[in-house]
Amino acid sequence: MQNLVGAAIVFVIIVFCYGIYTHSGKTTNTVSTPQIISISNGLEIEGTKEELVKEKGVIFTRINRTISSDARIWDIILGASSFFQIPPEILLSTWYLESGMELGGDRGGAGGHFALAQLIKKQDEPEEAFRWHRFAMNEKSLKKICRHCGYSCDAIRGSSTGALGPMQFQPDTWISGAVDADGDGRVCPLDLPDAVYTAAMKLRNHAEYFSERYRNLNKGDKTVITLVKKGVITNKWDYGVLKYVGAFTPQTFQYLRRHQSLRKIFDYYVKKYNEGHDLTS
Repeated sequence: MQNLVGAAIVFVIIVFCYGIYTHSGKTTNTVSTPQIISISNGLEIEGTKEELVKEKGVIFTRINRTISSDARIWDIILGASSFFQIPPEILLSTWYLESGMELGGDRGGAGGHFALAQLIKKQDEPEEAFRWHRFAMNEKSLKKICRHCGYSCDAIRGSSTGALGPMQFQPDTWISGAVDADGDGRVCPLDLPDAVYTAAMKLRNHAEYFSERYRNLNKGDKTVITLVKKGVITNKWDYGVLKYVGAFTPQTFQYLRRHQSLRKIFDYYVKKYNEGHDLTS
C-alpha cells in the first residue's frame, strides 16, 4: 500500500501492528456539498443496446432498494468521493462488483461462507498449497478484527476466500490500515462507512501511485507498461481497480472491463441524482 494521499487527511487511520490500537479523535462520514467528479472517458459499454438497457434496470433496482433502506448511503458515498477526490462511479462500481451493494457485506447472506472456517479449510487444500501462508495470515488477522469489532468469529460470513464486508476486504489487507469513518473509535469491515471510506482511500492511493510511477512509461513494471500500451489500462483509476482486486490475470482484466462498463451507468445515475431527480420511487 502506498503512502496516504495528502498530509491533511483528518480521518483516523487505524494501524494494526501486532495488535489493534486507535488514536483519539472524532470523524464524520458526510461532506456538506461534495463535488462530483466524472471520468467517463469515452469507453464503450460492452454488449448490445438491449443488454445495456437490461443492465441499467438491474442496477437501478438494486441501488434504489439499497438507498431506500438507509438514508445515510448517499452521504457516505459522496462524502468519501469528495474527501479522497475519487469519482463516485468508481466507488459505486466497485461496491456493486464486490458484494452486489450489500450493506453489511455478509457475502451471499445466509448462503455465504463462514469466513474463519473457510480460511482454515483453504490452508489444507492441495490446490492452495502455493499460498497457504496467505490464508494463515488472514486467519490471524480475522481473529484480530473479531476482537476489535466484537464480532463472533465463528459466525461472521464472507466470500469463498474469506473476504469481508460490503467492499470485500481480505482481513490482512484490512488490518494494514483502515478508516474510522463513523468516529466510533473502531474500524470494522462490516460497517458501511468504514468500508467505503477505506476502499476510497486505497483506490486513490493506487491511482496516485500509477500517476507518479508511470508518468512517462519509461520505467517501472513491464507488465503494467504493456497493459497501458495495449489499452487495457486507460487511466489511473483502471490501475487502481486492478490493484484493488490484487492481481494482473485474465480474470481481473475481465473484472476491469466490467467495472469500466458499470461506470457509465453509475455516472448517469449520479448525475440524475444531483439534478434533483427522485430515484427511489
